[in-house]
Amino acid sequence: YINTLFNQLIITPHEVSSKKEIAEKALTIAKARQLTELYFDASNMSQAEELLDKLPVKNAEALATQCLIEVITGWHSNEKDNFKQAQSLCERALMLDSQHPFVLSTNAFRLYRNGQYEDATRAYKMILEQFPSNIEALLGQAELSMRFYLEDPTQNKAALDRAITRSQQAILYEPNYWRSYQLLMNLFYLSKQSKKALEVTKKLIELAPNQLTLANGAILSLCHAQTTEAQKYSEQMLAINANSYIAHETLFFIHAYQNQLKEALSAMQSAMQNFQQNQGGLYLQWGQLADAFRWLGDKENAIENYEKALVEYEQDKIKQQTTENDQIYTLYFQAAINQLKGIALSPALYLSLTNLDIDNMPSTNQLKAAILLRWLEKQQEAQALTDKLKKTCPIYSQAVDLKFN
Repeated sequence: YINTLFNQLIITPHEVSSKKEIAEKALTIAKARQLTELYFDASNMSQAEELLDKLPVKNAEALATQCLIEVITGWHSNEKDNFKQAQSLCERALMLDSQHPFVLSTNAFRLYRNGQYEDATRAYKMILEQFPSNIEALLGQAELSMRFYLEDPTQNKAALDRAITRSQQAILYEPNYWRSYQLLMNLFYLSKQSKKALEVTKKLIELAPNQLTLANGAILSLCHAQTTEAQKYSEQMLAINANSYIAHETLFFIHAYQNQLKEALSAMQSAMQNFQQNQGGLYLQWGQLADAFRWLGDKENAIENYEKALVEYEQDKIKQQTTENDQIYTLYFQAAINQLKGIALSPALYLSLTNLDIDNMPSTNQLKAAILLRWLEKQQEAQALTDKLKKTCPIYSQAVDLKFN
């Protein structure tokens, strides 16, 4: 018995080497996963890929991490090839370990990002049945509920409450995970609870003072007309990265609401230059650049960028990344183009506008509706909507296109 026990305690050099390799492999995968959980940065994704490429043999977790990277980078570059590669990697990971919670949640996230919402809903439900405290599944369900709400806010008001509850549950299970606060902040803002959103954002910035969280702090501070605080957050972003597109975009809003129109244009141009370095901008950003040109009387550049915004919107629509509420932007962009070209706004525009559920739109969408109403010379309706907007964000009274009492 003693000899047997002694032999069991002896570790050969080969076993030591094997255990060391296992530990190093686990550490490599952990580092790669950590990089994917940071605020999106192309260099983070590249570093994670490099780490995983060094592994001679990839287990399910490594393959799932690669799948996640393809989804994230594909989302930012709008390339379908990334999503096909992600599907292959996730399927391989599931073949190796179909019960691993990270593998399951990554695959569910892939389905969600690929627009397979019903499949994603089922996938997240199955995960929570097995792992009720799985953070990514809780957040995934919250995001799906948020999207369900945005598709029809009038009929699906309860979905927003469910999304808030899921996010709060995720925070209870893991109080120091920044993404839970990030989502909760967005949900409070959608529910027109901007003060609660600002409170959550302050906690969020404590946990993760990155470009996205600081931008949220700036925008929500600006919402409550705290321009000095908003400026401080923007300066912090630039200190982290002088070429941060999100920092310059935030400065665009700060300058615009203070009627510093030349500075607003300069900030938005800087933002778009850096967007292009990150493989393109989105329709909102092209529209903002067009607004800045229009405010300064540059019709040609304004029209060109509104047209780019319309193209980007159609591309997002094809990928099922827009909702009915977002139709307000196509009406707004086209109306701006027509005005710049001297084309009268048709009665059909007002009909299209009234067919939208303006009362239940997010505040940013409602702002465009208020501007359109003013352009259509529906001043009483425009003023009523502006007054409603001011209750959510007092700064809206200083919007460039809504300067009337």
